[in-house]
Amino acid sequence: MFGLGAPELIIILVIALFVFGPNKLPEMASSLGKTIKEFKASSAEFTETVINPTIAPIKEAKAELERDVINPLKEGLDFSSELKDINENIMDPLKKTIDDVNPVNSFNNLKNDIKAQLTDDNPNAGIFPDIPSGPKPEMTPEEKAAAEEKLKKDIASMPLLDDTNM
Repeated sequence: MFGLGAPELIIILVIALFVFGPNKLPEMASSLGKTIKEFKASSAEFTETVINPTIAPIKEAKAELERDVINPLKEGLDFSSELKDINENIMDPLKKTIDDVNPVNSFNNLKNDIKAQLTDDNPNAGIFPDIPSGPKPEMTPEEKAAAEEKLKKDIASMPLLDDTNM
């Protein structure tokens, strides 16, 4: 109420008690109450006689405008079927094209194609056609020794990582 709290109102009442005295205070409160009551009644009368007759035609015009203009426009602006057609005819094929060009999807499609080509009989089908399928033949001891020597030479020829190479 006007930013006044209980402590402020108590202070105002105490000051009023000192200024007007205990005999006049109830009489003044009564007249203040009557004044507020009359003000409310006159504002209600003003609303009834001046504001309501002015607002009533405006409310009627607004209702008529909504009924005759706005509602038909809203109904005419329903684009849901057109948007559905656009989504089906343009967006869905576009999404499919984007999915087809997506590298992850391309990789997954390739992986699935390779999996489909692989069988237990030919585990290298479609991947490494040069490598014969089936079990590997055992190496002879001479072949093993030659392979080990070649591996040692390859390792020895590799540069070692030390502080000078970095």
